[in-house]
Amino acid sequence: MIDFILGEKEGFDKKSSDLILSVKKWEYGAISDENLAQAIEDFCLKTTGVRLPVVSFFLRMLLPHKFGTLDEHATNALKSIGFKG
Repeated sequence: MIDFILGEKEGFDKKSSDLILSVKKWEYGAISDENLAQAIEDFCLKTTGVRLPVVSFFLRMLLPHKFGTLDEHATNALKSIGFKG
């Protein structure tokens, strides 16, 4: 897991801060579900080595009462039904 952080260097701080801000805004109703989904997708696409299992871990740490952690098998199941994340 440390490899993706080292690969990102300073850029990871900005990207992760943006994601955290989006999650907090969503939690308080300041942005829609669609905006949160877009922020998550942007984070996954723009951050080296980060896909749904990693971002689900971040979401779980931020809001443990609302999010669980996806594993590789759940991610593969989502992809098999057309999810592009």
